[in-house]
Amino acid sequence: MTLGMVARGLPRPQALAAIVIVSIVAYVFATPVPGLGITMPFYIAPLAGATAGLLLARGCRAAPGLAYAGGTMGTLLGADILNLANPAVLTALAGGKTTVLSIGGAGIFDGIFITGVLSVLLAGFAGRRLREKAGVCPQERWE
Repeated sequence: MTLGMVARGLPRPQALAAIVIVSIVAYVFATPVPGLGITMPFYIAPLAGATAGLLLARGCRAAPGLAYAGGTMGTLLGADILNLANPAVLTALAGGKTTVLSIGGAGIFDGIFITGVLSVLLAGFAGRRLREKAGVCPQERWE
């Protein structure tokens, strides 16, 4: 879904920048826990996604889409793939045993889903109010 949004209507440079920003934030805050997986506070990625969307959007309507793309893909890349590419993290997670790795699986999927929903809500509601108050965004009518 995220790639489809980027291909159809989101500005590609801004979407890629949002993904990179959230990936870095997710990588920094993600912690491998043996026997549990990779953990991260639930509010970090949505805040990073919404912030990236608001800062990179050129209009109010683009902010939620950028927040969603950056939040979901950035979390998947930063929390999962970048951490699992590190041999030290793999060793710490396995604890010396043979283990099965799941990319985007149970716990991470929940985090990615929550990130997508909260990023869109934060960027859509809070961002709209902030931009209207500052006079940056003209009143837009949904037709």
